[in-house]
Amino acid sequence: MTLKNSIIAAFIALALAFIGAGIWIAGGPATGRAEKRDAERMEDLGELSELTFCLAETADGVLPEVIDATDACQRDIALSDPYNGNAYTYFRISERAYKWCGDFEKPERIRTFGAQSLDPETGCVQFTYRP
Repeated sequence: MTLKNSIIAAFIALALAFIGAGIWIAGGPATGRAEKRDAERMEDLGELSELTFCLAETADGVLPEVIDATDACQRDIALSDPYNGNAYTYFRISERAYKWCGDFEKPERIRTFGAQSLDPETGCVQFTYRP
């Protein structure tokens, strides 16, 4: 093998190593699909928080004990995960705090709005009602 061929082979090996490292770091296509599903779940929890706010506003500023869409707060919102069918869970924590929980696949990789308030162990996002 000539010096020229050795240099070309080294560059090819280096390029393949970079490609492999990129796939390993990014997680590949399956991870990308999981991240997309998780981003949609985060969006759903944000919309459910807006519904919760509306319900509190129509109840003189009192957070609901359970979520029940009313005529005043009717919205086309997913109440369950569109991928696994499990219902999103609502918890009233106090007079002003509540959380919505879902089943996330890769919570540590979520980069959407509200992700910093996501508890990766429980899949819950805590919200504060501010009338």
